[in-house]
Amino acid sequence: MTNEWTEFKAYTEKPVYTSTGKRDTAYLGRFTFVTLTAFEGLGRILTILARGYLFHDKNGNLVSGNHYDRIDYARNALCAWCSIPDKTKKVPDKNPGPAIDFRNLSTDFPELVNDKGEGWLYRHVRGIIRFARKNPTLVSKSAMGSCDILSEKFNREWKKKVRQFQVPIFALN
Repeated sequence: MTNEWTEFKAYTEKPVYTSTGKRDTAYLGRFTFVTLTAFEGLGRILTILARGYLFHDKNGNLVSGNHYDRIDYARNALCAWCSIPDKTKKVPDKNPGPAIDFRNLSTDFPELVNDKGEGWLYRHVRGIIRFARKNPTLVSKSAMGSCDILSEKFNREWKKKVRQFQVPIFALN
């Protein structure tokens, strides 16, 4: 069985972007390009994050008490992790639906979102793209192609997903 706390930390601590060669994809962390481009397996990652914030304190110790009391805390942590800067938020008509920018949570979750609204995943994807472009000799040709796709489409698709995650499961529309 996987150590859930170790996996939780892999999705919340600052990533290290490194590679020893074209076959080494350590710069991706625990992600694959399929996860980042098609969002496959993202439900599992969000579950690990939610469980971490529901059942553990910041040191990994189990929290006692009623875990239902921590649901809003865990939801806010997920929102912070998923946050993506919203440049249209000043114009209400151009920003329909649920929020995508959770910079207001940067005080509660500084490891997950900064004061610019850049959530952990958003910053990680930007870090991967930056690493690949600065180190073309350490990144395969297909990985460079995937980075180009991320650079072009990630923000748009991630905004859609972040809004979708917030729609209640039994919503009429």
